[in-house]
Amino acid sequence: MVTRSSFQEGEPIILSKLSNPSDPNFLAAALEPGYKVSTIQVDNISAVAGFIFPGDYVDVLVTHDLPVGTQAAQQQVGFEKKESFTELLLTNVKVLAVDDRSTAGQNQAEGGQKRPPSSVSLEVTLEQAQKLRLAQETGYVSLALRALKDRDVVEETTPTSVADLTHTSDDQKNGLGASNQPVRVVRGTSTKDITQLPAGASLLSPAQGRAPVAVTSPK
Repeated sequence: MVTRSSFQEGEPIILSKLSNPSDPNFLAAALEPGYKVSTIQVDNISAVAGFIFPGDYVDVLVTHDLPVGTQAAQQQVGFEKKESFTELLLTNVKVLAVDDRSTAGQNQAEGGQKRPPSSVSLEVTLEQAQKLRLAQETGYVSLALRALKDRDVVEETTPTSVADLTHTSDDQKNGLGASNQPVRVVRGTSTKDITQLPAGASLLSPAQGRAPVAVTSPK
C-alpha cells in the first residue's frame, strides 16, 4: 500500500491514510506516466447527452469571441467588434471519469437510472491542462466523441466562424452583391450609385426626416 499523506514520527498508521494502487477506487493508478487528471464542468449538451463513458476518447472544442479588424478600425467605430469562433482545442483525449464513475472502478450508486453528467475528468499533459483551464474561463467547452476505429486517426481542421454557417457566396459574405453590380440609391430627385452599402448605413434622407428612399439596381 502507499500513503496518501505524510506521517509524523510515532503517529499510528491508519487505513484511512493508506491506499492500494490495485484498488478499483485508486484513480492515480490508471494514469499514464507524465499525465494529469483535469476535470471540466459539463452539461447534457457539451457531454454528448451522457453517451460519453470512462475509457472513451474525445476531442475538446472551445467556442469563444475574438476581436476582428485592426485596432484603428475599432477606434473609428467606437467599439470593439468581435466574432464567434469554434475551434479544436485538444484531440484524442482519454476520458478517465464521468462524475464519480472512473476507468478504475464504478463508484456511482447502483440504481439503474441514467442521470445527466455534471463533470468529466480527462487524462492530459500539464500543458493541455493549462489550455483546458483557460478555455473554460474564456469560452464554452464541449466534447465530441471519437469512434473506436478513429482512435489513431489524426485530424486537422480550421476554426469555424459565423460566416461559415451561411451558403452565400464569398462576395456576399464580404457585404457585396453576388454580381458586384452597383446599387442606385434615390433620395427625392437625386441619385447615387454605390458598390457597397456599409453596415449600419442609414437609408433615410437627413433633410426629409423619416422619409424613405428607394434602392434600386441600375439597368
